[in-house]
Amino acid sequence: MKILISGSSGFIGSALVSDWLRQGHSVCRLVRSHALLNDETALWDPGNNTIDLAKLEWMAGDEGFRAVVNLSGQNLFKERWTTESKKRLWNSRIKSTWLLAKTIASLPIKPLVYISSSATGYYGDRGDEILNEESGPPMGGASFLADMAREWENMAVPAMDAGIRVVNLRFGIVLGTEGGMLKRIRIPFKIGLGAPLGEGTQYMSWVTINDTIRAVNHIIATDSIGGPVNLASPNPVTNLDFTRIIGYHFKAPVFMHAPPFLLRLIFGEAADEILLAGQRVSPMKLHMNGFKFRHTKLEQSLRYLLGG
Repeated sequence: MKILISGSSGFIGSALVSDWLRQGHSVCRLVRSHALLNDETALWDPGNNTIDLAKLEWMAGDEGFRAVVNLSGQNLFKERWTTESKKRLWNSRIKSTWLLAKTIASLPIKPLVYISSSATGYYGDRGDEILNEESGPPMGGASFLADMAREWENMAVPAMDAGIRVVNLRFGIVLGTEGGMLKRIRIPFKIGLGAPLGEGTQYMSWVTINDTIRAVNHIIATDSIGGPVNLASPNPVTNLDFTRIIGYHFKAPVFMHAPPFLLRLIFGEAADEILLAGQRVSPMKLHMNGFKFRHTKLEQSLRYLLGG
């Protein structure tokens, strides 16, 4: 296959690219730096609504791209949330998704599928409610993340209108040793700073990087999958259980809880929107379309990832 990807240098993107190259696929990448230009890359700048369409058409060739995968978006914890920083978070997702959707819709040979990242934050803070792809956004009350995820998904409409199969991939927490949460929390846990967040009752929907790669490949190959898709293991856990299990595997004691006021002091609004909020997500659509997770229990998954 020939696949076009944005966000190829990130944790998930780099893992996908490595897997595709191992399988013998041809991978083309959208990049923002002239220094990265070669026969398999094309320049784009979503902030200024520019993309090298001529280069994309040349890379697509006579057969076109089998799939386009959009993983663009600024890290939610890159900076403390302010009015301006939230605008940057919003634009990094909304503008890139819209630009890529309308661009691939204009290609002479259109890709068969456009997979655009979203997040389980779409559902807002929903307690212990089990959430599948038919569950709507939160009712009442403002949620920046939920509003952003809803608009994020809407930006793929130009591709859908052009007859391209569109999948909005609602990622849970992706676990792997090369990046993501597991890499960020390893040192704090090792020095005894791992702690449940608040009461720890909020659910955390997680998935291993290995199952993430397999799921994306399954989606590309399965024409019946479209619309929102929850990418999370069938067994989410509470933050309290997550912390205890992680602590055990890092051989680090977990004693205290991190109080909400301290989290808000450090992270501001992001504390309530991300750290203290939870989603108990079910991957219903993947199950219905024949996908089998290899890592379904957190303990088993961490043994696979970390050893021991």
